[in-house]
Amino acid sequence: MGVDAAGQPPAHRKKKIAKKSIGNTLDRCNLRRHKLLKMTVRLGTLNVQGIKNKTGEIIKGLEELKQDIMILTETKKKLNGVEILGPYLHFYSGVSKEKRAKLGVL
Repeated sequence: MGVDAAGQPPAHRKKKIAKKSIGNTLDRCNLRRHKLLKMTVRLGTLNVQGIKNKTGEIIKGLEELKQDIMILTETKKKLNGVEILGPYLHFYSGVSKEKRAKLGVL
C-alpha cells in the first residue's frame, strides 16, 4: 500500500516539509514588541500664577491645547491633595496653611 509495483512511493502523496521556527526567543520578543500599539502622549507646562479664580479659563485652555498631561506651576494651593477640575484630575502639593509659599528650587 505504501509503495507501487516499482517499489516507489505514490506520486500523489506530498512530502511533509518541516516548518521553520521564528528563531531564538530574542527574535520572538522582538516580534511581539514590533506588534505592540504605539501611542503618542502630549505633555505640557503652564504657569498659572494662582489657580483660585482661574479654573474655568484653565480648563478651556487645556481643551483647546488637547494635552494628555499638563503640569501647572505656581498654583499657590495650600496642603496636599487631589481635586476634580471638569474632566481633569488636579494633583497638588503645597505648603501648610500657616506658611507662605517660598522659592522652590535655587
